[in-house]
Amino acid sequence: MDNKFWITKEEFEGRRKKVQDEMRKEGYDGLVIFSGYVEREGHVCYLTNHHSSFPNVMSHKGLGYSAYVLPSEGEGALVAPFGFEEDKVVNIGSAQTGMNIVEGLKSAISDTNLYGKRLGVIGSDIIPAEYYLNLTDHLGKKLDRVDHIEENLRAIKSEAELRILRESALVSDAGLKAGMESVKEGKKELDIALAATNASIEAGADMIARVRISSGKHLISLRWPMATDREIKKGDFVYIDFIGFYKNYGFDVQRIKTVGEATSEQKAALTQAKEAEEWMIDLMKPGKTIKLIKASSRGFRIDPFMHGIGLEICETPSCMLEGSSFKVQEHMVLCVEPSAGNNEFGDLALEDMIEVTNQGAKVLNKYSRELW
Repeated sequence: MDNKFWITKEEFEGRRKKVQDEMRKEGYDGLVIFSGYVEREGHVCYLTNHHSSFPNVMSHKGLGYSAYVLPSEGEGALVAPFGFEEDKVVNIGSAQTGMNIVEGLKSAISDTNLYGKRLGVIGSDIIPAEYYLNLTDHLGKKLDRVDHIEENLRAIKSEAELRILRESALVSDAGLKAGMESVKEGKKELDIALAATNASIEAGADMIARVRISSGKHLISLRWPMATDREIKKGDFVYIDFIGFYKNYGFDVQRIKTVGEATSEQKAALTQAKEAEEWMIDLMKPGKTIKLIKASSRGFRIDPFMHGIGLEICETPSCMLEGSSFKVQEHMVLCVEPSAGNNEFGDLALEDMIEVTNQGAKVLNKYSRELW
């Protein structure tokens, strides 16, 4: 298939019609759909195949953002302040490319005959307050938040999306394997990040978004910078959180190993992390409702995080805050990443991409979880 369209034009058209069916059911005449840069571009990309090509810059009144104004019938209007690739976009009846995104939105709403009509907004957590307030002042009304209309559709992957995400997991495996095989006493965290990045790009990745490396006797998974010139020492844990894109779809995986033979205490901790992940994976059966409840086991805190993945790294469904829940459905692709933590070792987490089938969870990553 032409790499301009990893997803067929017919599938894009089907997506648009499904969104329009849902908006009509809820009584909306049109939607203002908003996206950001790279990891937050899924809403517009899902319907149009448009990718923002520049980071968000507030002083330029829209650079790095894009929007799609979709009426309940027919094609929509693209608002792309930094321009777009005309031979790649679909479902586009008109386009606005001026640098002021609010002015572009006004023109797009006019092009789609939506002034005075009932409008909803998708991407309510992405659109900057300044842009939203300027737009609602112009329209004289608020836009209802209806993110669920598109997010619920995006959560269930088509066969074409599933095929890409299966391949994406294998591309991430190539990076994980190269990164972990490069781990040696005296190497630096940056060396590991470079090895993982190079191998994944060679395997076909579009780009690497983040490579988080943490090493030492105590792991800190959230820190800045994500990889340092710290030298790896014998007896260290080495943790990698590897995130990127392949054919426009994401991958997000984690592994941990020890430098040299693990102590009995390290083995027990890592086994706890592995068992926590296996326990969560086994729960991912169609029709089951998952609710996040923090727990403890054998002296470890268990935080059972998970999230959907697709055009964005973290997307619906998400179960990352205590008390949050969702219903598992066939054809979801999820990243399962519980952490097992204690005061001695920090937070130990393994992460894999899984596909929900009618038989339960299918793990898409093939690289070993047990590296100690």
